[in-house]
Amino acid sequence: MLSGAKAQNIINLAMQSPVLRVGGNSTITRVDFEQRSYAVKNYSARADGYQRLTQEFSALEFLHPKLPDRFAEPLGIGSDGQRAIYSWLNGTRPVLDQECVAHMLDIASELHFLSKSVTPEQVNPATDQVLTISDLCDQLVERFETLQAAPGLVADFTKTRALPLLLELMADHNETGQAAITLSPSDFGAHNLLWDHETEKMRCVDLEFFGWDDAHKLTCDSLLHPLALWSVDAADTFLLGTFATYTLDEARLIGMWPLLNLKWAAITLARAQRNLQSGDTTLADQATKLATAYVNRASQEADSLSDIVQQVARKRRGS
Repeated sequence: MLSGAKAQNIINLAMQSPVLRVGGNSTITRVDFEQRSYAVKNYSARADGYQRLTQEFSALEFLHPKLPDRFAEPLGIGSDGQRAIYSWLNGTRPVLDQECVAHMLDIASELHFLSKSVTPEQVNPATDQVLTISDLCDQLVERFETLQAAPGLVADFTKTRALPLLLELMADHNETGQAAITLSPSDFGAHNLLWDHETEKMRCVDLEFFGWDDAHKLTCDSLLHPLALWSVDAADTFLLGTFATYTLDEARLIGMWPLLNLKWAAITLARAQRNLQSGDTTLADQATKLATAYVNRASQEADSLSDIVQQVARKRRGS
């Protein structure tokens, strides 16, 4: 860990430097200081920025000593509680192909192996942890209630399209199978990976939601993420690999699938609401169209894993 004075010097330099990477909820600035490079991550774009920072920093305090080739080293937190300092990771973002999937499965396997040697108290629960399907239903009710709070297009869509489907799914849902508890990176995909050409290692970044979770949820979320452009072959390989890694229950995964589509609909609707509040109607329209696609997919019954793979592959075409 850096001393308080040194950490603040790095934070001050970051505030005077150009932003290098812009994410949906944070920014990254590179600072070169005393012959070392640092990544300063600014979480202040979101009201829950401090919660995201502490979740990620805690995750990296746990992970880096155990898997230093995969994860950044946490080095300090700014006095404002909105910026954190990590070791700089070199690398380029990979394409989501079969080779990338193999590296994703390696990371998943390493984390799952690690999960067997630590106690629950050593790691926080994942943000929005789901251990039962009822947990997921409760979270969705809360999300949709929030979306209905502000009158407008998002509230109307929620009331007329998303919420009725959720209530229908909740009436039919069964608590099928058992959770496959693992250490989950949560926001897992090529968009949060870096290939280090020197070490020939795939690095994993963005652990704002990391923690104990059900691997069925992790698998679905990875397939459903809006930034993940899956081919049939890549999706099939990833799905088969996660079944082997976690010993997943097919019926449980299929049962969670439509509900997790609705979760992503809620996430994208919340983004549409923020876009509308900032006056960006173009981005709001794009987010609403994406939410519509998730709701449509939630209403399409998936009878098998192959159905899910086909839905995922069609997702890249917006259908």
